[in-house]
Amino acid sequence: MEFLPAEGTPKGTTGKGAAFWSRVRLAWYYRPGDVSDRVVVDNRLLLAAIYSEICETSQLRAKCFVLHRDKISDLASWKKRPDRFYFNRLFDPYIRKEFEVILTSEVKNRK
Repeated sequence: MEFLPAEGTPKGTTGKGAAFWSRVRLAWYYRPGDVSDRVVVDNRLLLAAIYSEICETSQLRAKCFVLHRDKISDLASWKKRPDRFYFNRLFDPYIRKEFEVILTSEVKNRK
């Protein structure tokens, strides 16, 4: 989601290079099988979460790409590439419910 300076760095301080950006805010995703008993055959399908976490960059293992299903024109070729995932639902861990995620470009307000 974003790179952050070390904790305690004064606001307005600017820096350059990887040494300055020592933390990162990560978006959480769940695998459907981790939050329910249903069996999901597609291991590239994720559930978005309403949660993020700040971690040290040294804790990162790798970079992956996650897109909403409607933003992927060819899902089969997307899934053939390494570290590519997609989602179309959101999971709220506090109330343990799933919700469909609709792109704002698809929302039509009627009068």
